[in-house]
Amino acid sequence: MRRTGYVITITIEFEKLIDDFLCKHFCFETNRQEDLKNLVLYNERITLDFKRELFTIIIKNEYKNLLTKDSTILSDLGRLPEHRNRFAHLKKIDGEELKRIKNDNIQVWSGINGDKPIHDINDETIIFKRYKNGIVKYLGYGQTEIDDMKQQLTNIVYFLMDVYKIMDERHLNIQDQKKKIEVAVLTKLKDEILNHRPEPET
Repeated sequence: MRRTGYVITITIEFEKLIDDFLCKHFCFETNRQEDLKNLVLYNERITLDFKRELFTIIIKNEYKNLLTKDSTILSDLGRLPEHRNRFAHLKKIDGEELKRIKNDNIQVWSGINGDKPIHDINDETIIFKRYKNGIVKYLGYGQTEIDDMKQQLTNIVYFLMDVYKIMDERHLNIQDQKKKIEVAVLTKLKDEILNHRPEPET
C-alpha cells in the first residue's frame, strides 16, 4: 500500500509540474496562468495523458536539443501515466491468489518490460491482475521494476530542471526586450516633446 501510494503521489506532483509548464509556456502573466489552470487544465476532461502529449509536442518543437542528452526521456514520460493507471485502477493480487501464483508458477510479466517474465516472485512483489481480450494477464513490479521506475522518475526530474532553466532564460530575455522597447518608445516621445516648437500665433 505504501508503494502504491508513493507512485500515485509522485504522479500527481509530476502532473502539477506539467500544468505549471504549460501555463508558463503559453502565458507569462501570473493571473492568466491561474486562469488557464482553473478553467482548462484542472478540468477532469483533460487527462494526464493528454497533457503529456501536449508537453511532448512542445518539447519536440522547442526543446529538441535537450532530447539528445537523454534518448529515453520521451519513453520515460510515456510510461509514467501507464504506471499510475495500473497502481490506481488495477486489482492488486494478495492472499490466496498470490499463494496460488507462487505455488503453481503462474506467469507474471514485468510491469516495465511486458515481454519479459518475472522469475523471482516473493512477498514484496506487487502483482496486478489485468484482463486483455478476455484473457487474464498478471503484471508485476519486483525490486528490479521498482528500481527502473525510480530511474525513470529521476530522468524526468533532471530533464524538467533543464527545461525550466531554458524557459526562465527565455522569459528573462523577453522581459529585457520589452524594457528596451519601452525605454526606446519613451526616449522617442521625450525627444519629440523637447524638440517640438509650437507654431507662433499670428
